Amino acid sequence: ASQNYNVDAAYVAKRSSHNTWGNADDAVDTAKTNLDDYKRARDAAESALKTAKASGASADEIARLQEVYDTAESRVDTAEDALDSARRNADSAEMNYYLSRESYGLTEMQRDNYNTYTKATTLYGAYASAVGADSSVTSSRANVTSSAANVQSAQAGLENAQLNLEHTNVKAPVSGTITAIDVTLHNMVTQQGAAYTIQSDEPCKVVFYVAEETARCIVPGTEAIVTKNGVDYTAKIITVYDTIDSGTGLFRVEAGVPGKGAENLIAGSSVSIRTVTRKADNALTVPIDSVYYDGEQAFLYVAEGGRARRVNVATGLSDDTAVEILDGIGPQDKVVVTWSGSLRDGSELRMQGASDAMTAPSEGATSTESDPSSSDGPQADKASARNTESMIRIDDGTGYTAGAGDIE
Repeated sequence: ASQNYNVDAAYVAKRSSHNTWGNADDAVDTAKTNLDDYKRARDAAESALKTAKASGASADEIARLQEVYDTAESRVDTAEDALDSARRNADSAEMNYYLSRESYGLTEMQRDNYNTYTKATTLYGAYASAVGADSSVTSSRANVTSSAANVQSAQAGLENAQLNLEHTNVKAPVSGTITAIDVTLHNMVTQQGAAYTIQSDEPCKVVFYVAEETARCIVPGTEAIVTKNGVDYTAKIITVYDTIDSGTGLFRVEAGVPGKGAENLIAGSSVSIRTVTRKADNALTVPIDSVYYDGEQAFLYVAEGGRARRVNVATGLSDDTAVEILDGIGPQDKVVVTWSGSLRDGSELRMQGASDAMTAPSEGATSTESDPSSSDGPQADKASARNTESMIRIDDGTGYTAGAGDIE
């Protein structure tokens, strides 16, 4: 009974150490995932900060983005420390498991030796002393006991071999095509290493992340353009998540890439994606460089009687070249589009003829160039009324706020 108890206790210790090892490996995987997420958030913050500096954003905005970047960098450092700690714990748990396994094997051997030799010898001596039986009978009984122990040991070995055989059957969690094999016959594998790489049969999916305001404006079913190595693929928004992703602090969006050519988009690679998030029809627009900002107040200059007059305006959508004007000017106004460091409210203007800064001649705000040193009168310019679409561009390393899309 004492020997069996020791074996049971050693087995429990071995199973417990094995579970601890598995949990430690899971903790390493989690730490790796967290580190990758924090690195993406840091890269996105750094990209936004560079863009703000390059575009001449206000000092307050740059300071806010710097604080966001510093926080993201601190999280990356913390995540790296957590990963190192998790790896050390996993190594320690692995060593403890092998030690407990060796202890279990030693305890089993001690029990078998006891059953085979010590127990038999003790029973033989007691039996011989009690009944005075001859040595041949006692020896036969000892042989029977030893044979029974050998049968039990062989049965346990058979059960263990059957269990190991079941573990050799590996089932893939998805259906698809095997694109890479990273194991060979008779070699050892680990939980961290990939045995096979499978290209799923499911339609290609692009995952990217956007801010809350943008997420509210993206509608499932909207078309998108996915670009990889200079090649464009037509996609469609599938899902817009309504909860914040814990790793990026943004909202997850998924786009499907159906049809021919999608097989060229390799799972795990980065792409750029463009899709319409806002749209305004027949919008009154002016060149984006003609709009100035006093704190958060947007304003521009219009030509009146050969002089510049400052007009506060309310802006709407914008793209790389133009910005929508919601209030402040009308289609009849002449907008000063030439920048000058000495341009002020009341500065004299010299008209240089029609500007081609706007591309859709129609009813809208006219534009004129300014020259504070000249007093020539204003001249009419091209109008600018057009449909405006606000595009969200997700690009890898170009300074846009949302970062790159990833193929799944």
